[in-house]
Amino acid sequence: MTGHVLVGYDGSASSRWALRWAALEAGRRAATLDVLAVVDHGPLETCAPAQMVRWWEAARARARQRASEAVSLAATTAPGVEVTAVADVGEPGALLVGASRRADLVVLGAGSRSGGRARRPGRVLQAVATNGHCPVIMIAQPNPHHAGPDRQVVVGVDGSRRAQQALDFAAASAAVTAAPLLVVCVWSPTVTPPGAAVRPQTPGRLTEPDAAREVAQAAVARVSGRFPQLDTSRIVVPGYPPAVLARHARGAGLLAVGRRGSGGESLVFGSVSQALMRAAPCPLAVVGMVGPIADRAPSAADRRGAGATSTSPVPAGASVVINLGTSRGDPASRRGSGSGTRRTSGPPVRGKPSVTT
Repeated sequence: MTGHVLVGYDGSASSRWALRWAALEAGRRAATLDVLAVVDHGPLETCAPAQMVRWWEAARARARQRASEAVSLAATTAPGVEVTAVADVGEPGALLVGASRRADLVVLGAGSRSGGRARRPGRVLQAVATNGHCPVIMIAQPNPHHAGPDRQVVVGVDGSRRAQQALDFAAASAAVTAAPLLVVCVWSPTVTPPGAAVRPQTPGRLTEPDAAREVAQAAVARVSGRFPQLDTSRIVVPGYPPAVLARHARGAGLLAVGRRGSGGESLVFGSVSQALMRAAPCPLAVVGMVGPIADRAPSAADRRGAGATSTSPVPAGASVVINLGTSRGDPASRRGSGSGTRRTSGPPVRGKPSVTT
């Protein structure tokens, strides 16, 4: 097994879509599937003081139940994939951002369209896409496709550093799955104000076709140097970037864009990515801070002690780690109660609480 695919799971329909996609993707990448099942601690703010401990214990039980449910669903979807499930109570976005330090991909559900209106990205998805430490893939359909020989990977480029990171991720994903790669460069013509000698230039925005062609050509050359056997093509078109990218991603296995950097690039997380989170017709990858996992500093969540293991039955072949260490604000921590571990079956395992059957 190499690599880790992290998926957030809260029991909702969209999180089940994400879990199934992540399980299959982990199998395709020969990676471990890490499930983070979180119960949001937000309701605790309005809980009566006398009920806080009872609420927290109930939330911990719900987190354990969700973790076991996720493991069962993953094992059914991709029986040969190694699965690790972690249950926690806290702020979902912050916990997922912390866990992303140890992952190669984060996969999250994005809800669905309702009543003909475009879906709205949730705050957890936006938080992780903005602050995650690895590529974040959004799943917004019940049965999304995967990239492969008959499902291309599409990537938007504009010459910015973050778009280049998206290009590298898209090329590697295409190479792993033997999928064709389509590089899309969009330029948006500007109107010269009356009396101005030249048209104004927007930082990070391509406004000339020649400049866009150079960016696309450089992108293809970069991919060819790293993956010479990859089937790569490019297109350069004028228009509104989100609409152009969404149109060319119809029927694709993956669409990748970069995340906003300090320079205000155009094809990065911001207006373009926000629009695509509402309208992407396939799995959408928001890419930034791509690098070896070993280069990422451990988070506070990484160093936190493990808690009680689940006693729920798990499918054969699944490796489950359920962590319920006390989070900040845990009423139990104010009672002085420590965290413990308990194995339900199998020989003793050192180093981490786990259940292996």
